[in-house]
Amino acid sequence: AGTFFYHAHYGMQRSAGLYGSLIVNVADGQKEPFDYDGELSLLLSD
Repeated sequence: AGTFFYHAHYGMQRSAGLYGSLIVNVADGQKEPFDYDGELSLLLSD
């Protein structure tokens, strides 16, 4: 489980918007290894 990031390696792909988040959830039947208040996905670009 976790949050991962992928990105392009060519300038044209980056300027066209090839980037984003990959959110991996805990598998069915598994429990989160720790407690937390909440979660938020935030992706910034300039």
